[in-house]
Amino acid sequence: MDKKVLTVIGLTALAFYINQQIERAKNIMFKILKIKPNLSEVAYYNFEKLPLDAKIKLTNPTDIQIKINSLNIQLFYKGVNLTTAFKTDIIEIKAKGETIINLTLLIDIVNLSANIRDLIKAFFEGSGTEIKIKGFIDSNLGRLQLNEIYKF
Repeated sequence: MDKKVLTVIGLTALAFYINQQIERAKNIMFKILKIKPNLSEVAYYNFEKLPLDAKIKLTNPTDIQIKINSLNIQLFYKGVNLTTAFKTDIIEIKAKGETIINLTLLIDIVNLSANIRDLIKAFFEGSGTEIKIKGFIDSNLGRLQLNEIYKF
């Protein structure tokens, strides 16, 4: 075979592989393992915020290492935005690997609506309530939109 034909075939295969990895990167698995109130920190926030400790697992389905540049998470309960959290530390996830990150979410408890009081009560009782999670993950391979439900 001609060298040019082999080069074209090789470049086509490489482009296909890279495209496949980028598509897989759009499917980074985001899973909240646990959300729990951190009552020992409420005084630190002058009793105006309720800190929630979240443990989040990120799974990389690609054959290449991914760098997460930022993470933006918003929690909603019955359509009300409870909090927005950002993480801008660079997080590296090995190929086909996973990592667990900790994130602190702050809920404004001074301006609580009745719905939010119900949610806080549900946290302590473990009554099976759910919250909606929206946001995005920015990585070196693009942006992944989050739209999840967390039940506790």
